[in-house]
Amino acid sequence: MGWLAIGLVPVVCARQAGHTNVMDAWIGVIGALAGAAIALVSQYITNHSARRERDASILLDQCAQLIALTEDFRNRIWRSAI
Repeated sequence: MGWLAIGLVPVVCARQAGHTNVMDAWIGVIGALAGAAIALVSQYITNHSARRERDASILLDQCAQLIALTEDFRNRIWRSAI
């Protein structure tokens, strides 16, 4: 792998020093891309769940309004029949 252990201090072989810098740069780029992808996916999931919650709330309000209008209509019909 290019590492020699001298005591407790690892030393990079001279012929592979440039390769490890390039590899470290690519690992950094891949890590940044993975972090950005995780952030985008989590933002999508959060927005999707918030949208579903809002839609469920609107549906519940619409159903309540429909039931109230139905009861109001029945009461008006009952009063006009009397």
